[in-house]
Amino acid sequence: MKYNFICLIILSLVLSCEKSEVIDVLLEEKEHSEILAALINAYEKNSADSLKLILDSWSRENQSKSSVSLIDDTHRDVYKIYQEFYTPLDLSRIGDSEWGPGIYQDVGYVIIQNHIFFDYNYDAEVYNVEETDTIWDFRPEITFDNVKTLYLTDNYAIAINEFLGTEFNPLGTGGVMNPASPTEESWVRWQFLNQFIYIVPGHWGGYWHIETHPEAHVIHFNPQRTKARLHFRLIYQGGEAEFQKSGNTWQMVSSKLTWIE
Repeated sequence: MKYNFICLIILSLVLSCEKSEVIDVLLEEKEHSEILAALINAYEKNSADSLKLILDSWSRENQSKSSVSLIDDTHRDVYKIYQEFYTPLDLSRIGDSEWGPGIYQDVGYVIIQNHIFFDYNYDAEVYNVEETDTIWDFRPEITFDNVKTLYLTDNYAIAINEFLGTEFNPLGTGGVMNPASPTEESWVRWQFLNQFIYIVPGHWGGYWHIETHPEAHVIHFNPQRTKARLHFRLIYQGGEAEFQKSGNTWQMVSSKLTWIE
């Protein structure tokens, strides 16, 4: 009896270790070649279920970073401003887009940009890119009901771009104001991915906006870091949003679209 009991303990420890190792493997980010192969396999089988498994695995691989856990106060404020700003399921908050307020309402996943710029040039009419700082591996806490969050990484960006390809109708096809549009195999693959996410074709053709818009480009703080102006892109338009800090909380006080491609 004692021998059997010891064997059970040992077996339990082995199984526990094996389970932990399996979980670690599942959570480890894949190389872009593995991601691309999985996307092609799902596409060739025309399997929405297989695509969903890829996206679900992606959502588990990269977790958010709490703004509270960030050491630098400025980085913490950047995260808080973005979290206040980012509402792709209700775009009416940031301006009257030509695409309407609900272009992302049917998605199952949102893809968060992997970096963001910031500086202290709040009052400057034109900012100098060389004076900006960058937060890389940007992972703000974003949660929506029934929508999962994906954090864009180099591996996923490379794989998705290679999967979609660069087959586009030229800018102005069918009408002088028409943006470039995917065609042939790129169009079919784009439709396949857009069963659960919404990727925007590049206006000028041959490239893609993988991030779920609005994409925050740069945040300009005033020297006291009590005000901020955020420049953003929304599909083929863009604008700026103003923020005011009260205590430890940032609030968006205004937003408008100011340009279009």
